[in-house]
Amino acid sequence: MNHSWLFIVLLKGVCGSASGVPRQFYAVNENKMWNEAQKHCREYFTDLATIDNMQEYLRDKKKIDNDKVWIGLFKDVWWWSDGSPVKYRNWDDSEPNNQGQDNCVEFLKSGKWNDAACHHENYFLCFDGNHPYKLITEQKSWSEAQSYCREQYTDMVTVRNETENEKISEMITSDKKVWIGLYRDNWAWSDGSKSSFRYWNKKQPDNQGGIENCAEITPHTRDWNDQRCSVQQPFVCYQDKLVLIRENKTWSEALNHCRNNHVDLVSVHDENMIRWVKERSKNATTDYVWMGLRFSCTLGFWFWVDGESVCYQNLVPGNWTAVEACQDEVLTGAIQSRGQQQEWVSLPETHKLNFICSAYEGSYLSSFRPKLLTAALNESGFYMPTCALTNTPPPPPNFTKRTLFPPPNFATTSCH
Repeated sequence: MNHSWLFIVLLKGVCGSASGVPRQFYAVNENKMWNEAQKHCREYFTDLATIDNMQEYLRDKKKIDNDKVWIGLFKDVWWWSDGSPVKYRNWDDSEPNNQGQDNCVEFLKSGKWNDAACHHENYFLCFDGNHPYKLITEQKSWSEAQSYCREQYTDMVTVRNETENEKISEMITSDKKVWIGLYRDNWAWSDGSKSSFRYWNKKQPDNQGGIENCAEITPHTRDWNDQRCSVQQPFVCYQDKLVLIRENKTWSEALNHCRNNHVDLVSVHDENMIRWVKERSKNATTDYVWMGLRFSCTLGFWFWVDGESVCYQNLVPGNWTAVEACQDEVLTGAIQSRGQQQEWVSLPETHKLNFICSAYEGSYLSSFRPKLLTAALNESGFYMPTCALTNTPPPPPNFTKRTLFPPPNFATTSCH
């Protein structure tokens, strides 16, 4: 009992914001071809630089002293809306023919595919964890259909093999054409990111000679230019501190995965960090994404697995009365991967979701974990490993679920 109360005092006195910037850029002043630069970045960092917005671009530019440098943008052709690699195709005869700007793909009653102009209005197919194929019988353009699927489900449907293609074909009983999630984009990022940010120079990309398939930054003008990938020049890598794992695991499995392969499940302590968590979760294949948030039935409040209290929150109203649910299930926190607000929800830990790992080392309370924090959290029925982050933590001890006091009011909890 003493451990529990001391743990509470420590938690309430601490609310740091040591989040930092999840994506760090590194200029590498070695002349390499684009493919060599990509290999170097993937070996020593995360990948060649992906630039999501102007703020990142300006921050990136400050690190560049050279005349021109490689970034992670290169030419590609077909992509699935959810970011999955395109390994299966079932084109109709003489397709794709790209008549005009046929950059999106419609599914025909025959099961064959046709490239079509994205502004055409068709029925479309969405998917989520409960609906592998959801046919929406509303007429929408491809972009409108994508927005609808991401708001109401997970994304537009991805067709990975002939079996899936046949199942979809069986759903289509009319001659109406149906959008699927395949689209054409001549430029893509090396890390598979879906960022649509571009900053081309005037009249670029021009594909001079028909062989300029990689992108470079000219720092003194801030503009981008397409260039032959065989040109040798410096390049920019990035190291990502937040990693979306697109595997479906229970909360405990996700925690172990993060601690074995990174540092921890992500903890959120300020608005800057939640912005990055939202961006990562948008690429998830599940409707919700696990964070390192858990409810202690014994202690009666929510806490982050890095040992800090819940100061910043974006909670779905009425979704956090966890004490009443303690008799039935252990509750853990997840973020919505779709929608405008991307709020947080409490879910049973047995749900299987994508999750976000953090690569940030250390915590304000790390020095207390071996003696105090571990004991307190063991009493609440959840094992918190020590600073060594052991790979195979022992199971939590048996305990009787009880509530020592009501959970705090998140709106009035004091965080300093």
